[in-house]
Amino acid sequence: MASRTAARLKEFEAELDKSSLDFKRIRKLCHAGIPDKPGTRALFWKLLLNYLPARKSEWESELQKQRQLYMDFVKDFIDDTHKDTNTSDEAGDEVLVDPLGALSMENSEDEGSSSSPMSPTSQKGKWDVYFKDNLVIEQIDKDVKRLCPEFAFFQGLTHIPKDPGLARLHHRVERRMLDSETISTSRAGVAQITRKTSTEFDVMVKDNEEYHWEVIERILFIYAKLNPGIGYVQGMNEIIGPLYYIMASNPDETWRKHCEPDTYWCFMLLLSEFRDNFIKTLDNSDMGISSLLNKLSKIISTHDTELHLNLEEKGIKPMFYGFRWLTCLISQEFPLPDVIRLWDSLFSKQDRQAYLLCMCASMLVCVKDQILEGSFADNVKLLQNLPLLEAHQILSKADGISVKLGYEDSFQAFLSS
Repeated sequence: MASRTAARLKEFEAELDKSSLDFKRIRKLCHAGIPDKPGTRALFWKLLLNYLPARKSEWESELQKQRQLYMDFVKDFIDDTHKDTNTSDEAGDEVLVDPLGALSMENSEDEGSSSSPMSPTSQKGKWDVYFKDNLVIEQIDKDVKRLCPEFAFFQGLTHIPKDPGLARLHHRVERRMLDSETISTSRAGVAQITRKTSTEFDVMVKDNEEYHWEVIERILFIYAKLNPGIGYVQGMNEIIGPLYYIMASNPDETWRKHCEPDTYWCFMLLLSEFRDNFIKTLDNSDMGISSLLNKLSKIISTHDTELHLNLEEKGIKPMFYGFRWLTCLISQEFPLPDVIRLWDSLFSKQDRQAYLLCMCASMLVCVKDQILEGSFADNVKLLQNLPLLEAHQILSKADGISVKLGYEDSFQAFLSS
């Protein structure tokens, strides 16, 4: 076993020694599983997702450009509207100059005041954006904090020092415990609030520290800002989790310190192929999730008529189980190590959506006997909480289905017919 693993690793390393990479050969190798040598999978996922170009001589310049572009996004979007009005006293207490004029009758009556949310000036637009962003951040914050709860990694601290000047997004939406509050008025009549507050996270991290989930929160917020047509949708956190884990676990410090921008670009490239699944207005179109579920049903009817008819007779629609499988790229149906192995094969395919459908069909076939014997309620419960299935079993059956249906040659024609 050890000799076989070493031999496979040499095959991967041999491909990297070429000045111009052979992607066809790389995809074939990765489909059978990427070796678990630290850092190997992170590099090959970047290649499979087209984040790195085929010519190795272009890697450094391309990475530098993309990483700097992401950091510019952070600078532009991770900005606190209150930052110009919030100060701190020497004791470290939070001092808020009344930004909305809520404590001053003069300010609240002054419609021309740029600090008022009712102001007709451009400042009002900034406040509107700020509060809309907070709604997005609130949802992201809830989701990233419960990402892979059985896996302690995401709740741990990163190894990369945080810029102390970078705002923590969750501070904008989290509930804070008010220890004390005093209100005073300056000679100019401006009300000031001095508050002593704390949160469960404030007492656990230093200014230059942050949790892994905070980094993921930032990436998802940047994605939502740059893709307003989609924004943030629940389930995206489940897709970015494994990507970030692989990038942030790289033992090579020169790669790991850039795990945030690298994760963002890999996530963006991957989601570009599945983004229609997250657009609600496309749900019932030829490009939306309903169309994809119909294709899954068609694959089952062609590959296993008995299973398809049984599901139809019991009224078990693909929406009951397939929605989560397809939108989250089956990341919620398996433990993280199995998801990573399954994604090696998924990423290796040029048409990932087609192969994902084969994988989902394979999952159904793996529990066929239980489906045939179970009632409607039993089967819905089964398919929404699958028993532990072996990754190699899923992939073996998925490969068989794709070959039977003419994957890559006539598969898309089959799905469109």
